[in-house]
Amino acid sequence: MYMADYRIERQELNTAFRVAKRADIRGREICGMLVRQGNRLLLIPVKNASKSLGSFSIATSHMLIALSAHGLALGQVEGTYHSHPWSPAEPGETDITGADNGSLMLILSCCYKDVRLWRIQDGEAKPVRFIRSRI
Repeated sequence: MYMADYRIERQELNTAFRVAKRADIRGREICGMLVRQGNRLLLIPVKNASKSLGSFSIATSHMLIALSAHGLALGQVEGTYHSHPWSPAEPGETDITGADNGSLMLILSCCYKDVRLWRIQDGEAKPVRFIRSRI
């Protein structure tokens, strides 16, 4: 039997993809935090603070507001998620260098209709298994 390291609810992934596709029309990325509860990852949306097309930035103030709205603490954050409007669901160099060592990164690719989870460790992205729904 296939054992995944993490589980993400179908509804959360579908919602994130709908929002990402709307942002994609404007060349924007969506972003948020991954919060772990047991083996489940919650996707907590955060306003993209980046003004540049095809990039994301999570401002500390936006992150704290989003966590507070969901009754969560900073210590529960396992990593981030974001969309790629025009590229595969693989972290780019700036994604990797901007991530905390040991953190998770979920990437939703709008053009490839794919989603992948990564662990960023020592400057490298390593795939992580998770249960996901079809999109």
